[in-house]
Amino acid sequence: MRESENKKKRFNNFQVKAKCDYDYFDFSSHADSLHLHKYIENLEFRNENHNDIFCVHGDNKSTTTFASELVQKGYNSVAPEIGEIYKI
Repeated sequence: MRESENKKKRFNNFQVKAKCDYDYFDFSSHADSLHLHKYIENLEFRNENHNDIFCVHGDNKSTTTFASELVQKGYNSVAPEIGEIYKI
């Protein structure tokens, strides 16, 4: 689902007003690492220099490991800690 600039999206009783375009992907909780890697390899980023991926769902070890694997493949990937803020 693509939302345009300044659209609002509601996630459980938490409302976010985006100041940019964003995409929302609804993944099954049953996707494994292999399927997620294949999915990411098939993504087409709008700008080759901005291949940011935030790993935000899963336990700390899983998200950190996955983000590290993506960094090794050349993506700008991170598993943010609760409360961290990133300017992209």
